[in-house]
Amino acid sequence: MCATMMSFWPRLPGIAGMDHTRDRVVSGIGGNLFLLLVLLWCARHLRRWIFHILSLLALGSSFCFLLIRVLPFRSHFG
Repeated sequence: MCATMMSFWPRLPGIAGMDHTRDRVVSGIGGNLFLLLVLLWCARHLRRWIFHILSLLALGSSFCFLLIRVLPFRSHFG
């Protein structure tokens, strides 16, 4: 839930600033990857299908987070 909120935070209409510093992007990706690793570990050891679904949702949230947060940096890439 927190990772999804962090993904769409800059696009909410009531938010005045983008808050697109590199440190914030790196910490957000680190948090999402840690969540993904924990969910994959649980899926492997507990063998419950819900952890597989949560892993896919966390992967999608990580991708959305990266896509939304990197958009302000696109002028630096070329």
